[in-house]
Amino acid sequence: MSKVVIVGAGLCGLFTARTLVADPKFVGSITIIEREYNVGGRLQSSKDKVDLGGSWTWGDRNLQMLAKDLGVGTFEQPWEGDVVVGGRRRKANPHDSPCGPGGRRFARGGAASLVSKMAEEMSEKVEIRLDSTVEKVTSESVLLSDGSNVAADVVVIAAPPRATADILF
Repeated sequence: MSKVVIVGAGLCGLFTARTLVADPKFVGSITIIEREYNVGGRLQSSKDKVDLGGSWTWGDRNLQMLAKDLGVGTFEQPWEGDVVVGGRRRKANPHDSPCGPGGRRFARGGAASLVSKMAEEMSEKVEIRLDSTVEKVTSESVLLSDGSNVAADVVVIAAPPRATADILF
């Protein structure tokens, strides 16, 4: 039985866990370690569901299929009409849109709903430890800042480069 530890509960870390859970050949346990107090990484939304992180997808069929599978709707980024830029209203043009042609936005809950729904669907199969900082990764375990060790046969680092650089190998 494999013990898999995933460092990072953003889109990449949660999708990795989701893929393992769905694989009938995988036999083992999965623990996700997240430094922050919530899942999502760079995909965050405010309490009133306004995106604070990533908001668009550009033709990525895998991401759009994931959104559909999780029941997260998307809609095409409008290109026509008026926009407000710098406090002034004017006609929209391609330079006003931060996403570019073909961009789609996530509806209802924003992009953060992708990660929260993945975490919810795996809650009985995957242990997610929030507010836990990884200090060191060894060949047998992951050491956390509270002094505890999480046994691991395999460690997947699914954190941004800067956060990964802070982990002492």
